[in-house]
Parts: sequence; structure tokens; C-alpha cells
Amino acid sequence: MYESGETLIDPNSEKMEQKKKHKRGKTRSRRKRNPNGFMGPRRALGATASARRAAELLAEYCGDRIVRFDRMNVFYDDNCPEVRQVIRLVGLSLMIELFPSLLQKKAINGFTFLSKAGTLDKFSDFTVEIDANDALRALSMQLTALGLGNDLPLQVINDALLPLKDTMSMNKFKGLMREGGLCLANGALYGQNLARKLKHSALRVSKQRIKKYELLKRCMIRVL
Repeated sequence: MYESGETLIDPNSEKMEQKKKHKRGKTRSRRKRNPNGFMGPRRALGATASARRAAELLAEYCGDRIVRFDRMNVFYDDNCPEVRQVIRLVGLSLMIELFPSLLQKKAINGFTFLSKAGTLDKFSDFTVEIDANDALRALSMQLTALGLGNDLPLQVINDALLPLKDTMSMNKFKGLMREGGLCLANGALYGQNLARKLKHSALRVSKQRIKKYELLKRCMIRVL
């Protein structure tokens, strides 16, 4: 019997807890004894001479340029299958982490760039030239990701377009908007199909509202 407020202690539960602590301690000691830590297969492959050679080839390919991660196909096409296999198995990001004296990466305006070590340090977010169509696509993705559907505030779109406009003349900006087909209701890009899409009233924005914004006026098109 025990009085209210007392706690029963199971001796078996104490033994189990001691065993768990003992196992955790053994695991930690094994980790300490391994000077390289627990190497996964990708990191182990990255420590080989073939991985270093692949990193050297990547640095040579970049030269004095900066290259977008998603535009590495030319490099892969120009090199032997063994090099491609090593990079794809290790992973481009881990390759850069393993060989910082050869390679570096940097995120600029929503894109990740690769370069030879030291090259990206010469650039800033405002001096790196990014294809205007790519920049517009990235901007559109950010706007649609807000999840506001066809009720996207015009002020939000206008503010998002300002940095893009600052990189080009007004005529070039107007041409880019017409080519991209930016919908002012939801921020999506419809290209040459925008006029057809605007036949649906849910995607239309009144001319009076648009004309309050200097940049958005350049996005207007004629709908027959």
C-alpha cells in the first residue's frame, strides 16, 4: 500500500533507462574516435581523386564567368560520362562544399550561380546581369506564390516590378511585359495567350485602376 502523493518506482524501468544511456554513450564515443565523422556514400565519393578532378574541370569550365546551376548542361555534354557520374552522385552543392578552394556558389536575384573560387566575390547583387525573361519568370513565381488568386493587389505588382524596370529603359520594359504577358489579376505569365485569357472576366482589371500605376500601364494590352 502507498499513500496519496507517493510515486511507485519500477526497478526494471530504471535498468532500461541506464541501458539506453549506456548505448548513447557508446555511440558518442564511436563518433569521437572516427576523425572524419560518419561519412555517407556521397561525402566518401567526394573525398576521392576523381571528385577533385571533376571539381577542377568545373572551375576550368567557369573560368571568369558565373554560371547558373540550371544551365550546366553544356558542361555535362562536353565531359566524359565518368565526370558527369561523379558530379551527379556527389551533388553539385556538396562538391562546392568539399572544394572551396576551387569552387563557390551564390544566390542572386532568386537564382543560384556557380563560379571558380573568388570570381563571385567581384560581383554584387546589383551588377550581375540576369536574363530579363528569367527575372520576370522568377518575379511571377513569387507573386503567384502569395496565394491571393485573382485578387492580387496592383500596388504589390507595381512594387515588385520596380527593381526590374530599373535595369532597362521604359521601351524595353514595355516590350518585355508584352512578350511575357503578365496578368495583373494574379501575376501569372501567359505570353501571347494573355489576350485570349483576358476574355474571362475574372482575370480582367479595370483600366481606371491600372492607370494609377505608371509601370502597370505598360502591361496593358488590347483585348478584342
